[in-house]
Amino acid sequence: MTTYELLNYIARPHRLTDPQQALDVFDSVAREIMWHGLSGQSVMIGPEGGAKDLRVDIDVDAGRAALTWLADETIAVELAPGDPLEVVWNGDAPLQTIPASMARVGVLTARQVVADYVATGERPRLVEWVAAPAEAAALPHGMFYRERMPFFRKPVSSTINTPCGSPRCSTT
Repeated sequence: MTTYELLNYIARPHRLTDPQQALDVFDSVAREIMWHGLSGQSVMIGPEGGAKDLRVDIDVDAGRAALTWLADETIAVELAPGDPLEVVWNGDAPLQTIPASMARVGVLTARQVVADYVATGERPRLVEWVAAPAEAAALPHGMFYRERMPFFRKPVSSTINTPCGSPRCSTT
């Protein structure tokens, strides 16, 4: 059985050994109060030590999440667009607004998707996955890295030399 890990906004790894334990870790991390006084943050989940497949931008206080499958940058859709989310996605970055057009999943469904991914290792089929909306192009490219850069190696504008593993980013 593959072991997975969850990386929080400062790239701290949390080992995920089974679906229930993954839910316990996810719940604990998602409820943390960030420096902006709310719980909104981004986490990435994937095989331990490998490229991450799933990014979850979640604000439990708002009751919403944005799920992005990083390999093809599709987003999960369960609900009609509501309010945008304010999340901490990197310890060195300013607060990021996730467009309402991407925050289309409830918190309980986000939990189910995390558990399903850890159980199967595949993109969960519990939700519909669609192409990211045009507003996603305005998000920082670093949000689409499948291997999170450590928080102390802050990217500088567009001069990043590390391939990000995303179709949006140049690998040269």
